[in-house]
Amino acid sequence: MRQLVTAAGLGLAILLGALTEPVVLLLAVALAQGVVVAGWYASLAVPGTFGGAVVAGGTALGADLVVLAEDGDRPLSSVPAVLAVSVLAALVHQLVRRDGRDRLTASLTATVAVTALAALGCFLLAADAGRHGAPLVAAATSGAMLGAAAMALRPLLRLPVWSLAAAGAAAATAVGVAVAGATDLGTAAAVAVVVSAAGAGAMAAAVVARSAAPQPMLAGALPLVVAGPLAYVLGRLLVG
Repeated sequence: MRQLVTAAGLGLAILLGALTEPVVLLLAVALAQGVVVAGWYASLAVPGTFGGAVVAGGTALGADLVVLAEDGDRPLSSVPAVLAVSVLAALVHQLVRRDGRDRLTASLTATVAVTALAALGCFLLAADAGRHGAPLVAAATSGAMLGAAAMALRPLLRLPVWSLAAAGAAAATAVGVAVAGATDLGTAAAVAVVVSAAGAGAMAAAVVARSAAPQPMLAGALPLVVAGPLAYVLGRLLVG
């Protein structure tokens, strides 16, 4: 249930941000990124949690801000520099640890990995800044919520994988058609974004569910974050 509530709450917040102001979208995306960072460390239980969370959260917020600050047609141009600095920050964090640096490799790997994952949320801001921005973000977010919901309900529905995948694809297609009808986004683009985001969201939630200590809130937030690149890339390819 917490997975459903998290996905729905964060998804609706992102939808609200896409339909209103970039600052509102920034806050919603940052909240989703924060949940991903917190849930990631709770799931792995590696040492150096606080410092690693500061590095990952700061990087994600920095990526969001540089995307918003970019006023050209390449909003992601400065993000690689932010990620490069984050790797150095992760190394410095390990050097300043005062706990004997137990499980150093595991701690460093966890920090770098969650930093990259959380930073993917900035793609939602980049997609929103482009052509058909709000419809693209709405399509990706709707698909991600659908994928997270499907994985959360799977134990209750007791459906085989192929049946659940077919039902999810049909539902995602219907949502894509609905998004296209409610906006000026083309049907093909809307369906492609929703279906791909639903698939990516379901896989992200499934990976979280298979971890040693599954975190329902992480399983609800991660699909929304990983849907960002799909919204941006497919938007550029299909609508320009």
